[in-house]
Formats: sequence, C-alpha cells, structure tokens
Amino acid sequence: VVGVEGTDFANVRMSYNGDNKRIDCVKPAENSSAVQIMVNSPVEFGGAVLNSTEDYITIGASFEYGGLEGNDNNGVSLYMQQVLNTFGINLIGPKEILFPADTTVCMGDSIVLDAGEGFVSYLWSNGEIGRYMTFSTDDCFVDTYTISVEAVDEIGYISSSSVNIHVEECTGIEEVVENKNIVLYPNPTGGVFTVSMEKLDSAEVVIFDLTGNCVHKSTVSDGGQINISHLRNGVYFVEINDNNNVIIRKLIKQ
Repeated sequence: VVGVEGTDFANVRMSYNGDNKRIDCVKPAENSSAVQIMVNSPVEFGGAVLNSTEDYITIGASFEYGGLEGNDNNGVSLYMQQVLNTFGINLIGPKEILFPADTTVCMGDSIVLDAGEGFVSYLWSNGEIGRYMTFSTDDCFVDTYTISVEAVDEIGYISSSSVNIHVEECTGIEEVVENKNIVLYPNPTGGVFTVSMEKLDSAEVVIFDLTGNCVHKSTVSDGGQINISHLRNGVYFVEINDNNNVIIRKLIKQ
C-alpha cells in the first residue's frame, strides 16, 4: 500500500497482511472534492480517499489498520502521523531531558544536575526524587560514574537520560596568588555575583565550565558584577587575569 504522489502521503510505503486478503477498491466519487491518497501496488487500485470540506474532514480506507505492516520511517508510523496531521491532531511526545555532555569534576568538588521542569515526578539512579541532584565527590575515587534519571510528566510519558561524570585529581590546575584578596560573592550564586579585587583596579575575567569550555569573558573593575543567569546550575572556574598573575576561584551557580 503506497501513498499517491502529490499528496501528504506520497512517502508512505506499507505492506498489508490483514484478514481481508482482497482489499476493496476505494476511489473518489465523480465530481467530488475527494482525492486519492493511498493505492494498492503493484496492481494499482484505490486504497484510501481523503475528503476535506469547510464542514468536515473524512478519510475512508479499504484496508484494516491491524493488517498494515512496516514500522520504518516510511511505514505505518508515518501513515498515522499524516492521518493525525490531516485532522489537526498533534501528538505530544515525551519531553527531552537536557543533560550536559560527559563532564569532569575535580576531587572535593560537586556538580548539580537538573532534570528540567515540566515533570510531576523524578527518580535518580541514587534514589533521589527531586528535580535537582547534587553529585558530590566526597565519597568517590578517581573514576567515571554514570548518573541517570527518569521523569514522568502529567500525561504519563516517561523521559530518561544519563550523563557520565569523570572524577579527577585536577592537579594540573595551578593558582598563583600574591595576596590580592580576590573574592567572589555571593558564592554560591543564583546568577549575579560581584568580583571584589582589593589591590586591583581591573582585570580580565574568564569563566570555564567543568569540561574546560569558556562560557564567559569580560573585563571588570573592583566591585564589578557579572551575570551568569543564562548558564546551567553547576560548578565553574573563574579565572582572574591582571596580566601579571592568574588567580582561579571556584564558583557554584544554583
């Protein structure tokens, strides 16, 4: 059973193995607004007809839905999606949980994972049941840990996702400090934080996430504020560079 060229069903390709082995021919009535949307192949005769008017929409098919086979991208799923589209029905599938890519956490640090809003219940692989889950390295070794979550929305759809967290010693991060009294506050921050630099007039501030990606870069003066409200909750490294020294501070957004 194949879709008719020039219709929304043109790419549909299905096989039929229903109880009614002899499919009746269905064709548009003469001088009607109906159009042929599906035909039998290779012996071509009408399989389904669509009629759309200002008052109603109908689809008539001679084949039994239960006898259709073929669930690839061009099969039964596509046929049913086109039928629903014809009637203006949009299927709402499971929401997507957007986790960061596999990430690295230094020993002694932690990272906050967010399963996202729009769900009525959450279940993390460690047994926690809230939207947020804090992964702490306090009881960890240098290793890779997989954290997963299942979330259920109000319709009952179940979404799931997982992320690999690499715990490392991070001995390669060097901090050079010459009593410049660099303070970030509030820390943790909800989005906006202040950079206090007692002995500096200004400095370049670069913020990195735990994967080493630069997520912010600017020049600030003593007491200047930086807004990272757009960033995901978690741990970041703030690098303050005054051209003579590089000072690194850890910042938590929550």
